[in-house]
Amino acid sequence: PEVSHVHVFHWEAGGERRPLVEGEAHWPALLHTLDRDTRFGGERYAFLEFVRGDEPQQLTEDAATLRRWLGS
Repeated sequence: PEVSHVHVFHWEAGGERRPLVEGEAHWPALLHTLDRDTRFGGERYAFLEFVRGDEPQQLTEDAATLRRWLGS
């Protein structure tokens, strides 16, 4: 109940950064659960963090993925 903002990223078990879209089995359900929880009464934020290779193009792709998940 204390979660208000989340840092969104996808890593392999060994810590290798992966494209966010590969986390589709987990992130949409988590984001939906946070969206439904109204105990904070305010806005929540999802921050992109730790993109693969620290590459601007990967950030763009991950942002599109996150927007798609948040829109569904």
